[in-house]
Amino acid sequence: LALAIALCRLSGNKGLEWIARAYVFVFRGAPLLVQIFLLYYGLSQFPAVRHSIFWPFLRDPYWCAVLALTMNTAAYASEIIRGGLLSVPFGQIEAARACGMPRLMQ
Repeated sequence: LALAIALCRLSGNKGLEWIARAYVFVFRGAPLLVQIFLLYYGLSQFPAVRHSIFWPFLRDPYWCAVLALTMNTAAYASEIIRGGLLSVPFGQIEAARACGMPRLMQ
């Protein structure tokens, strides 16, 4: 999930970049405990959620905590991956192209 978000931020597509930026802003900006409370207590307030196929998963506090931790960690890890990808100097990429490396390996 973190890699997908980081690639969306670097894709150059304004729509994908905006969605990924909003995701990172929300999940890095809100405290983790608040996210867990919103998932567990907040989503159960909506009848559409209680009657959906996700309700057996969302009614258990353990899985709500796992989901909140996953989404929070993905936001932080995506920024780490994005920073790592942006830190590669252009000269190194140019040298890889000169050696005949395919684009996916660069």
